[in-house]
Amino acid sequence: MKRPIRITVVAWFGVVFGIVMLIATVAGIGMLYNGNDLYREMLEQNTLPVWLQLVEGTVMGITYLVTGIYMLKGRYWAWLILLILLSVQLLLYMIGSPYFSLSAWPMATIHLLFYAAYFYLLLSAPSRHYFIGMRQEHSIKAS
Repeated sequence: MKRPIRITVVAWFGVVFGIVMLIATVAGIGMLYNGNDLYREMLEQNTLPVWLQLVEGTVMGITYLVTGIYMLKGRYWAWLILLILLSVQLLLYMIGSPYFSLSAWPMATIHLLFYAAYFYLLLSAPSRHYFIGMRQEHSIKAS
């Protein structure tokens, strides 16, 4: 089954975003370790504890990277995990981000449009048919 271009775009975006997220998290840990007070103050504006933000960045970076790679291989489970990851990340953003408020509506709007586009690309008919078809194809090969 031929992979839709939208899946290729989303998967490669996931790979790149995962790598960038991991680099940013490692750099953030380094800045905190070296006593960068400005960075610590920025992280403390979020309602989530600093350590949890660093764990979130690491876990989400690895997950984006792995799901991106395996979506390129047509794995249904990677598509499903990415949908769950995006849902959890959106929820964490809405709960913890200082940018998700009426005073910062431009930033919140940009984030919400990003999530809407991502969900649209992942849940559109060609994407669903591709992954459901690939799931059936992989289960036939396994038996």
